[in-house]
Amino acid sequence: MSHARKFVVLAVLVWASSLSAQDAEGVVPGRPKQVVAPAADITSGVVQLPEPAAAATSSRTALLPVVFRFDASGNGTAELEVPVAGAGELTLVPLALEADRWSVQVAPPGEAASSLGALVGEGRARRRAGTLGASLGHAGATRYDIDAARAGTWRVVISFSRAEQALGRSVRDGHGYLLVAGPGAARLVSHLTDHRLVNDRAIGLVTRLADGRGAMLTEVSLRARTPLGVLDLPMLDDGAHADGEAGDGLFGALLPHLPAGDVALSVVARGESDGGAFVRTTQHAFPVIERASLLTGRVTSEILDQHRVALDVETWLFGDVDKLHVSAEVWGAGPDGTPRPVAWLSTMATPDESGDAPSLRLQFDTRLLALESAVPPLELRQVRVQDPHTAIPYDVLERVPLGVIDLPPGAATAAVGDPLAPGGTPLGPGAFASHGPAATPTGETDTTRRDIATLPLPDDPEPLQGALMLVHGYCSSRNIWPDQDFSEPKLNFADPDQNRSHDEFALLIAALGAQVDSFGVVGHSQGGDAALHLLTYYESGLDLAVGARRIQALATPWLGSPLASSLAGLGGIFGVGCGSNFDLSSDGAALWLSGIPSAERAEVSFWTTQNSGSACNFFSNLFLDSPNDGVVERSKGQLPGGNNMGHVSGWCHTTGMSNAANYTDTTRNLEMDATAAR
Repeated sequence: MSHARKFVVLAVLVWASSLSAQDAEGVVPGRPKQVVAPAADITSGVVQLPEPAAAATSSRTALLPVVFRFDASGNGTAELEVPVAGAGELTLVPLALEADRWSVQVAPPGEAASSLGALVGEGRARRRAGTLGASLGHAGATRYDIDAARAGTWRVVISFSRAEQALGRSVRDGHGYLLVAGPGAARLVSHLTDHRLVNDRAIGLVTRLADGRGAMLTEVSLRARTPLGVLDLPMLDDGAHADGEAGDGLFGALLPHLPAGDVALSVVARGESDGGAFVRTTQHAFPVIERASLLTGRVTSEILDQHRVALDVETWLFGDVDKLHVSAEVWGAGPDGTPRPVAWLSTMATPDESGDAPSLRLQFDTRLLALESAVPPLELRQVRVQDPHTAIPYDVLERVPLGVIDLPPGAATAAVGDPLAPGGTPLGPGAFASHGPAATPTGETDTTRRDIATLPLPDDPEPLQGALMLVHGYCSSRNIWPDQDFSEPKLNFADPDQNRSHDEFALLIAALGAQVDSFGVVGHSQGGDAALHLLTYYESGLDLAVGARRIQALATPWLGSPLASSLAGLGGIFGVGCGSNFDLSSDGAALWLSGIPSAERAEVSFWTTQNSGSACNFFSNLFLDSPNDGVVERSKGQLPGGNNMGHVSGWCHTTGMSNAANYTDTTRNLEMDATAAR
């Protein structure tokens, strides 16, 4: 079958249903879909688990812990040595709930100590006060930029009196952070060694230098805040700590088996370069989850109808399990007998415990064999079972041969045919996905769906009652979209000040959307992720929306935001904000996106923005690569396979930044309203 002809077939495979009220009655909001992706999504890597290094975190700054010593009178003092490689601007940001009560003195190499306030008064430094991000409750912080800082080791002394100690929780707890950003090109890059963050497995972390000419690491350590308490571990380049070969510049550490709970890691790396000594840190935040499933390696089958077969993936369960995310690649044999991929199957499954062993059901349409010119014997590859809320894999099996399984009669030779020709037999709704359109061979999206225009509609279909849903993002205090920019009928999603997984968020959208037959989504930040998650995994009125753009997303961190990890450790210090969100981190976003097929991605139109002039946020900009909108980097706001609608300067992520919030751009809002599916 030619490439163009195969596309016509695939376009029908992803077609949802006729656009009528009768069809809306068949949609059950929140009911899991049987998701199917084509073989091309397997060979291109779209639906394969990412390499851990692909989700690496990098940093040119240092977030140094401030640990106080107390004297007999109750006064606290902390001393830090801050190496500065090369002359240039040195930025210091004291961070604690009551950091404004700290007395901070700095001593440049060979000079006496001076307070930061004195340096500002002398014109040697600049002071900027502002607020931190939503994850920290918009707490205040002060940034000091010291001009023409000398290379060498700076001594920083932070103190507070006994009187101040009684005023702030952070003082009583005796800890905080000092954020340091100085000259030097060295960038520290770190990543976890495995995605399986389960309580019965060891967890590895590795780190290395990048972009540092002539730079080398001399001492690397890891501080881990875990459910067991604080652990301090060395990171070694000895070839025995998941760090590759000894002496290769990659440093590693292995955490012991940890109980379930939140973990925050901080890598502190000191090194030397041509400009002198330097310090860099990276941060990682993730949950360790309790094991809920372990695959047995056995799959049974059951014929469902003349085309479909159920594949029941057996698993051992641990504790009460309501839902698991299961997926697998189906492989067959090509005309020459060599293995070839046929399709990728996925669903959010409730375990069936009625048989000899619990199982998770996938559905396979055997006409896909003819589409890919494949025949039995079949096998499953990359069988994985994951936590629905974090996408963390509980277990992954590389290969599960199916052997002799029940298939519908003639499954191996059934022709798909031309579904647009008389007598054509389209696979129908839900074969590849339960909606459309698909990407054309040129990479464009056929938003008019003319490829299915000849398919029969019910007699005199009733019009759908459609609406546009406006969805805010993570930790938003309100519905953020200007009401006057969007026409009725519309739904305003509101879940204020909450920290939800993509899965929880998506089901809330589905519940609100049940008020109408169909709806499109305009989503900000995590609202875009949640809408795409809903479209992929669950039935809702989003499947039936009519119009050019089903999902429109603004400033969505499709590839994660460094802030989700870098600021996570501060939440416990400040005791405010919504906390860390693994789905929004680099690690979590990469895991989640590996379950989103290309057809679903093609349903998304997205925009990114950045500041004009000064940085959107004086604090978050220290953690982000430019350009960014104060929360989302332009590079991380890209959805591979989605429709990039452009990047615009002069807009920031939210209010209180250097430019107006990007969701208040009336011109873009009116465009989204006019082109939205409903």
